[in-house]
Amino acid sequence: MIELLIDQRRSRLTSFDVGRVLPSRKRHMVGPFIFFDHIGPVELPKG
Repeated sequence: MIELLIDQRRSRLTSFDVGRVLPSRKRHMVGPFIFFDHIGPVELPKG
């Protein structure tokens, strides 16, 4: 059973798009130094 869906906060780091899910105000029992990020998609040049 899914208890809660947390929308990611999107931001741009140099040439990467990053979506951060944790930390979140909706899940305050998670420690302040726990991060759950999604990076991409990205195509890197060869070499």
